[in-house]
Parts: sequence; C-alpha cells; structure tokens
Amino acid sequence: MDGLSVAANVIAVVELTAKVASLCVQYSTAVKNARSDIERLQRELNSLEAVLSRARSLAEGPHGAKLQAIQQLQGGLDDASSQLLHLCARMEEKLANSKTRKAMSRFGIRALKWPFESSEIETIIRNLDRNRDALSTALIIDNTALQVDTNSKIKHISQTLDISRLPLAKDAAFDSHMDEHDARCLPNTRVELRQEITTWAISPDSDTVFWLNGMAGTGKSTISRTIAQTFADKGCLGASFFFNRGERDRGNASRLFTTIAAQLIAQLPDIGASVMEAIDEDPSLPNRTIREQFNKLILNPLRALDDETIQTKTFVLVLDALDECDRVDDVRLIINLLTLPKSLPSIKLRAFVTSRPELPILLGFNSIKGKYRDLVLHEIPKPVIEHDISEFLHHRLEEIRKEYNSLSDPNFQLDASWPGGEATDALLQMAIPLFIFAATICRFIQDPLFDPPNQLTKVLKYQTTKYDSEIEKLDTTYRPTLDQMLVGRKGRAKDRVLSDFRAIVGTIVLLAEPLSVLTLSLLLDIPESAITSILRSLHSVLHVPNSVSIPIRILHLSFRDFLVDPELRDTNPFWVDEKATHERIATNCLRLLTTGNHLKQDIYGLSWPGISRYKVDEQLIESKLPGEIRYACLYWPHHLEQGGIDITDNHEAHVFLRDRFLFWLEALSLLGRVGQSSSMINTLQSITSSSNGEDVSRFLHDAAKFQSTYKTIIDEYPLQLYASGITFAPQNSVVKAAFAKYRPEWILQSPQADQDWNTCLQAIDTSLTYLDAVLFLPDNRGLMIASANGSIQFWDPATGEEKDNLEGQKGDLLSISADAGCAVSANEGALTVWDPLTGEIKRKLEDFHAKSLDLSTNGKLLACALQDNTILILDPMEVKVYQRLYEHTLEVLRVVLSPNGQLVASALSNDSICLWDAESGVELRRFKALAATIWFSPDSTLL
Repeated sequence: MDGLSVAANVIAVVELTAKVASLCVQYSTAVKNARSDIERLQRELNSLEAVLSRARSLAEGPHGAKLQAIQQLQGGLDDASSQLLHLCARMEEKLANSKTRKAMSRFGIRALKWPFESSEIETIIRNLDRNRDALSTALIIDNTALQVDTNSKIKHISQTLDISRLPLAKDAAFDSHMDEHDARCLPNTRVELRQEITTWAISPDSDTVFWLNGMAGTGKSTISRTIAQTFADKGCLGASFFFNRGERDRGNASRLFTTIAAQLIAQLPDIGASVMEAIDEDPSLPNRTIREQFNKLILNPLRALDDETIQTKTFVLVLDALDECDRVDDVRLIINLLTLPKSLPSIKLRAFVTSRPELPILLGFNSIKGKYRDLVLHEIPKPVIEHDISEFLHHRLEEIRKEYNSLSDPNFQLDASWPGGEATDALLQMAIPLFIFAATICRFIQDPLFDPPNQLTKVLKYQTTKYDSEIEKLDTTYRPTLDQMLVGRKGRAKDRVLSDFRAIVGTIVLLAEPLSVLTLSLLLDIPESAITSILRSLHSVLHVPNSVSIPIRILHLSFRDFLVDPELRDTNPFWVDEKATHERIATNCLRLLTTGNHLKQDIYGLSWPGISRYKVDEQLIESKLPGEIRYACLYWPHHLEQGGIDITDNHEAHVFLRDRFLFWLEALSLLGRVGQSSSMINTLQSITSSSNGEDVSRFLHDAAKFQSTYKTIIDEYPLQLYASGITFAPQNSVVKAAFAKYRPEWILQSPQADQDWNTCLQAIDTSLTYLDAVLFLPDNRGLMIASANGSIQFWDPATGEEKDNLEGQKGDLLSISADAGCAVSANEGALTVWDPLTGEIKRKLEDFHAKSLDLSTNGKLLACALQDNTILILDPMEVKVYQRLYEHTLEVLRVVLSPNGQLVASALSNDSICLWDAESGVELRRFKALAATIWFSPDSTLL
C-alpha cells in the first residue's frame, strides 16, 4: 500500500468519525438520560480524529510511501471503520422517522432515545481506544524511522520498536482512558502552588526533582493530573506514571522506565534509534534492573542527542504516588536515579514526584539532600486550603443541582440557592484539610438512587463528630456512604449486610490486582447478583463499571486504610480483618486450582514439548486460563503469607503442590510468569511450619531445586517440564516421584540420572568474564559481585534475580559495612565511597593506591593497606586519618578491622600476622601464621 492509499483509507475513517460526532450532537440536545455516555463517546471520537489527522498529514507528505508501520495497520483501520459504520447505522435508524417524532413531542413525549446501553458504549469505546493506541504507536514508529534518514533502518525500527519490546504499564499515563474521569484542579484553586511548580520546571537553575508530599486525602493525585495536563498543553510533558497499589503493572517499578521511554519517544523521536540499538544489543533489557533500564532506555539516549540540531528544551516527568511502589529498595533507587539527568547537554529533564511522607521515601530523599526541592502539602496555610476546598464544593454542588433538576419533574426542582451558605460552610469545616472528604461526600450526595437534600442531611449529622487523628477523620469521610447500607436493617438483616460487605468489599480492597464482578464472583463463589447488590450504593468510594467484565477499582487508597486500620476495630462496624480476609482469598484460590479441569498436563493441547509458548494464540489463553484461574495461579502464595498461615503437612497448600505442582508451573510458563515462581516457592518455604511441616518442607526444597534447574527451558517450552524435567531429575527427587506418570510415553528408556540434587543452592549467570570480588550483604539481603569491566552487580541469592547493576564502579577491592549503609571500592589508583543500596557515590579520592581494605561494622572506620605498605585507619567520608601504621620492610598482603573497631590485623609477606591497637597505633603482637585471608570472629575475641 503506498502513501496515497494510506491517506485515502485514513480520510475515509476521518469522515466517518466526523459523521458520528455530528450525530452525537443531535442526540445530546434531545436526549437527557444518556448524556454521560454521549459525552464519553464524543471525547473518544475527538481523540481518534486528532490521531487520524496526524496520520493523514504524514501520509500525504513527501515520505508517505515510507510509512511502513501505518501501512501494516489496515486491519485496525478496517476495524475502526466497522465500529463507526455500526454506530452510524444504529443512530440514523432512530433519527429516521422525524415526522412521527415531532408529532409525539407535541404531546410531551420524548420520542428520541439513545440506541445503546452503557455496556455497549463501554465496549465500543474500548475498541476505538485500542485502534487509536495502535495508530499512535505506528505514528511514533514512523516518525522515528523518518528521523533516522536511511531507508535500510526504517523497516528495522518498525519491526523492533513496538509494544512487545517496550512493555508498558497499562493505564499508568495521566490521560489514560481508565482514569479520564479523575478530578483535575478547578481554574481558581491551587493557583500559587501550580505557579510555583511551573516556575521550578522552566527555571534553568532549578533542582532536578520537585517532591510534593502530603498525608492521605490532601489532593496530591489531583494536582499531579493537573500539572501533567498543564505541561502537556505546553508541549513539555516528557512522560507521566501514576503508581497505584493493587494494579499489577502500576504497583511496582518493573515497567516504570520502559513506559516512560515509550512516552519520551513520542515527544523526542530522535531518541528512538538509540532506544532501538539498546534493545538490539540486549533484547532482555526491559526485564533487567531498573538502573540499567533507566541508563540505557532514557539517560544514554538523551545524552546522545545532538545539541547542535536539537534546540534546548525542558521536559518534565510526572511520577505520582511513589509510596505505592511496593519495593522499598526500588523507591530509594528511583529517587536517586531521577537526579542523574542534571547535566544533559541538549535537554533539561525535570521530575515532579508526589507521595505520602513515609519512611522509605524520607530515607530516599535524605540520600540526595541538596539536590531536590520539596513542599509539604498539608502545611500550606489554612486560609489557602479553605479557599480551594470552598471553590471545589461550590462547583460540585452546583453541578449536582443542575444535573438533578435536568432529570426531575418541574414541580420538584431544587432552588437555585440550594444547598445554601450555612450547609456549604458546614461541609467546608468538616472537610478541611482533606480534599478526599469533599470529593467523596459530593459523590455521596450525587448518588442517583437518592435525592440530594436527603443525602446532604445524612452527611451533616456527622458534623459534631470529634477525632484525634487524620485516620479517624476518614471515619467521617466514609461512614455516611457505608452507614446508608444499614438504614432500616436490624438484627440478622444488619449482620448479613455487614458479613456480605466484609466478604466482598474486604476482598476488593485487599486484592493484588483489580478484578471484575464476573471474575470476583467465580473467585469467591458468590453470585454476581449478590456482589452487584452490595456495590450498588458504593459508587462514591469505588469505581463500579456498568459492565460486569470490567475491573472494580478503589477510588482512593485511604478507603482501604480506613477499613483495615486496627485502631478502628472496636468503633467501625465495617472493619475488615486483614489477615482473615487474605486467608479466605487464599483458600478460594486453592479451591479454584484444585477443582475443575483448568490445571492439567498440556493445558493448551500443544502435544509436543518442542513447541514454544510464543506460538500460542492469546484467545486460547483466555479460554483455557480465564481471569479467576490466572489470578489464583499468580497470587495464592501472596495471600497465604499475608494471612499469617503456617503451612503444615497435608494442609490444602501441601495437597495442591503434591498433586498439581507441575501443572501450576506449566500455567505460569504459559502466562509468561515462570520467573516469579522462585520467589513464590521462597514465600511458601518461609511460612512452612517448623514443628509440623516436615513433608511439605521436603517437597518445597525439592521443588525449588527443580524450578531453578529447569526454569530457563520451561520459560519458553512449558511441556519440557514433563519431558526433560521428569526425565533428568535425580532419582531421589520428590517432584520426580510425584509426577513420574506424566512423563511422555514415547520416552521408552530413562537415562541414568544422579541419585540426588547437587549441593548448589543457586547458579547465577553474571555474564561477566572476570570476577574481582564477591560479598554477601549483611543479613543475607543480597550478593554483591564486582568485575574487572567496571561494574558491580547486586543479586538476590535466593531467587537468582539481578537487583541492580552499577556500571563504571570498578572494584578490584571491595568492602561493605555490616549495616549495608556504606561501601568502598578501590581500583586504578582511586578510592570510591558509595551507598550500596542506591549506588550513589558519596566521595571519590584520586591518587589513592590501595592493596587491601576493610570497613568497620558501622562504616565509620576504614582500614586500608597502601602500595607503600603503610596502613591507614581513617574516616572514609570525612577523609580524616586517625592512625598511620608503618611496616617498612615487609609487604602487607591483607588488612582487617575487628568488629568492635578496636583492633587491626595485617597479614605480612613473611607468613606472619601483626596485631595492632587501632586507637593508639601500637603493635600488640606478632606471630607466625601462613594466612592468605584473615578475619575476626563476630565478638572480636578470635582471629
């Protein structure tokens, strides 16, 4: 297809889009009860038309024939065209009989009806949104390809720079379809704060990071969305990522920088080639450590920009709710990484970050002291907060009044002055300083099942409530909505509502990722009707879609905090027992996995062990492993752990593993999640009973060996579990014995396998040629490996997962303090002091030729043997030398500090060891001993 053909096809879809938009206008003026659906459809049509216009402009340009990615989207254009034609036909059919419609209107009958149910519109919008995303991705690819300026690379980019090579976190961007209805700041609110953030972003001398922190409910995410929209309108939004605990890809950092990189390419197509080259060099880069992703997908491509051809410009990254990222170490590392783009030659990259002021965040920002700007949201002067919440309340209450009057009989209209100054002021005083209170209460008052005046009266009954903390104030925020469920119910009827609430809503707030009504029903074995009945009156605290197949989401994390807070157990009748609920979810997961026919050998009917999982059709995955089974496979160990369960012999978890362990691994492989099975098995081992779990402990030990041995091959070829796995596992393997009957029949004779597994606990492939140093972090928190190529890697020794990679940190010599707060490395005449958890360099000393070094337990003392055989005892941060110990005639091979910091021992070239007093520098004793390596005992009494 040439450029003209592409343009013709795009034009046809543009015309259809305009026609449907025109029909929507006609319906919007004549139909009152479907305005929300019509407005949503209009917004989607406007977005689609904008993308189509960009595609048309590109296709009609001089490079139209080179647009390979767009040319491959004919199916997507056809699908969009089909959707739009369907919309046209249905809408025109209703409009056809205009004379009859006019005649009926004379009798006061509203004849014109919206021809779609809300669920239909939801499906149509999702389909159009999918087509729009595909077209947008193609535009990014083709724009990048044109920048490369060589025909040979155009095809390469279109093939490699796609969604599968840069995995994205769904709905993480501020303008995602899922969050399009989330609030923005009103024009006359947060004015000074927004101006301060804008000034920070554009100022050439600003700190790289702006940290806005505040307690729950103070409006951080609303500000983030507004700031993101502001920068997007100005053309300087680099990317946005909204963390959300409970959303699989948004509750951790695994896809943070791949998502940001994809968005940056849309703004800066020139970096596309560099991103492509990085992924070509290492196809597994999107699964590497987040430091590597940041460096190779973002920092290095930005550094490679030609400052002569690129006009210097500022781009802002917006990261919201960083405290909802689930790994503490990742949070600290992200904060540290965000300061690195300070010295980019062509681009000024800023990062706007919001979070609650929780300890991991505070520690992270403390490590970059002096490199960021911060503002505490709940410390903004009370008059400013009062003004902004007042503006919000007046705006929302007016909206509620107008909407109610548009749907009500003329005889029952709300007066223009409703709700009146006194009631509004009362709501204002109840809300301060929590915006979440104002937003939640307004949704409560707007509930279409009730009339606003009665709802307002219910809220105002709580205005005399007193509270001693902000978590107690959430009681006033959420109780009006929840108490409404109990009106008119007493005794058993009330108890039944509370029981159903805890079972259903308690599960929703504790799920590892959101589930739909349909999936939740199957997981909990509760009828859909019972779930929808409970959710019907909870629209002010939960996002409850019209369709039972779309996930239910919490509107604000503080709702979960309120329900599970142990301090409210005795006062909150809706209190959810967190551990008991997790245990119940785990039990339901295991029920699903042990009944039915979902988990079995050869789930997809692949038949042959040499067939790759990548050849499996996605629709087959949906049918064979539906949503409730996928959830159960991925999260049953998590819920067991959070439920505080001790696994004993013959516990339901043990029975499941004994009967279906290999089927579970096969399912994880087919889902592309077999890599997580090692951490799941570790979790199960950590909660196995030490007194009554001998058999299950033995099985899990063997299962861990089995998984680590065969994980590489089964990651792509799931049926090799039964062919290679069972066949080559040791003769005494518990897993082999349990599943021997599932070995393929065509394997007629087994090879002579070893009796037992070898003693190797974990094999780690570092991909390094030479290793200079290997150290365990204190408390077995990780393994540090230094190489001659100038990199220091961090690994989880239990799972074999690489956690971090510090490139350029050469470390022929390496030492780390017992508290893991400080590390030193020496190489090529330089001594580097750095934070082993974030990789941040604290101090670097040049012309420092060390042969051996050892840090004290607290990292405040360093013993170092120099090339001239002098031994220094110094403070590595302050570079303050406390003692110089001289050994003029003999070479010092090794030096070590005692854990209590009082003694220094040195191994000398004449096979002797010298013991020194660290404080005075006096030699205490010298004795003969052949020792290449020396260490003190933990209590410093033995050497």
